[in-house]
Amino acid sequence: MNEGRDLADPRNDRSWVIIPMVFSEPKTRKNLEGKTIITYDCHVNAAVISMMRSDQRAMRSISNYIIVKFQEHIEHEWIIHKKTIKFLNKKKYKCGKGSNATTVAPFVLPKEHDVRSFKQLREKLRKEHDE
Repeated sequence: MNEGRDLADPRNDRSWVIIPMVFSEPKTRKNLEGKTIITYDCHVNAAVISMMRSDQRAMRSISNYIIVKFQEHIEHEWIIHKKTIKFLNKKKYKCGKGSNATTVAPFVLPKEHDVRSFKQLREKLRKEHDE
């Protein structure tokens, strides 16, 4: 989304102000050393991924934005170092007929990421400002 809270140009990431994303519930597991590994999935639009793949500058700036939003998501419970972040672009989600471990849990975008709610709120604020 751009500064006017409208859909931004998908080929120009410099005009993006908000990148809607949803973080899944954490999954915990133990590694071979016995340490607890906590994994979160971040779901973003395919246009964001294609922009990240287009050039190194876009990859750095968008990944920094995602890390900052993730740090806000976990409410500063831990400090995230960029070297500990892994971007998995080849993760395959299996068919919903599989076990609970292989299915993607359904999620809904939060209301603040909905384009229509942005437009309605903007119009409401403009009317209040004009009055």
